[in-house]
Amino acid sequence: RWTANADYTHTFNLESGGTIDANINASYRDQVWTTALFLAEQRVPDLTVFNASLTYRPADDRFSVVAYINNIDEAANLTAGLNHTQIFQLEGYSPTPPRTYGVRMRYNF
Repeated sequence: RWTANADYTHTFNLESGGTIDANINASYRDQVWTTALFLAEQRVPDLTVFNASLTYRPADDRFSVVAYINNIDEAANLTAGLNHTQIFQLEGYSPTPPRTYGVRMRYNF
């Protein structure tokens, strides 16, 4: 079906010569069927996921620090599935990742 992605980054220049990059992005996926049987219980609804980050880099660019948050609104959905209820009574699905956040540090040698 349809997918769409949008991404925007704005760089703020600091008086010290360093920079802060502010990024926000969104990803949309239309409804999908998890198998080729096209049964109602195998349809996964559409999904929109928003992510954001702030990245600091000093003037010498020797390191960077990134604060991030993924799946901001904690949209819960399924990404794939397996459904063999007609034969084996087996059904399984893969959930989308939950909201995650953290800080990453990088040092350039």
